[in-house]
Amino acid sequence: GLVAQEPDTHRYQPGMELVHLGRRVLDRVELRSVAQPWLRELRNRTGESAHLAVAVGPRAVYVDIVESGEALNVATEIGRTAEPHCTAIGKTLLARLPPDELAALLAQGALARFTPRTITDPHELAAHLAEVRERGHATDDEEFTPGVRCVAAPIRDFHGAVIATMGISGPALRVTLERLPEIGAIAIECADQVSRLLGHRQGG
Repeated sequence: GLVAQEPDTHRYQPGMELVHLGRRVLDRVELRSVAQPWLRELRNRTGESAHLAVAVGPRAVYVDIVESGEALNVATEIGRTAEPHCTAIGKTLLARLPPDELAALLAQGALARFTPRTITDPHELAAHLAEVRERGHATDDEEFTPGVRCVAAPIRDFHGAVIATMGISGPALRVTLERLPEIGAIAIECADQVSRLLGHRQGG
């Protein structure tokens, strides 16, 4: 579908798949542009590195980052993928899946363990994701990297579909368990502002 051949001239022209791919690129450019001020807001209010990610297949991919100004911070790279079951941004995107899709994904095999806190039981993860949906944000309590905690909230488009996620990562000594609800509320607020700018109307 990337190219199409004209029956008369036998010349090749760009196919519709290129149009769809171009649209996806434009959507991401728009998303980054809209989200950038709120990533900075999230970083400024929490003091931690803020990041924006989208789903590519079952994984989350970082598409923008605003690093913390702290000497000790948690940084990543644009284009890097995140494990879906043990990172806050990954869980946020997993939680958006319909129950049948989520069940099929979790049935594909064992969940890799990265730390003693990683959730590896599919049933336990499914219950955890239900809590994520109810709470409105996801957390990573040293589940992917020891000494690092993360929080993320979903970004929705004008249809109400979750198309991205934004959140923070920081050292566990600053991102304490006591701070998680406060940081979660800030992440939800910033993500909701991006969703609003993308045309989402809460309750609509």
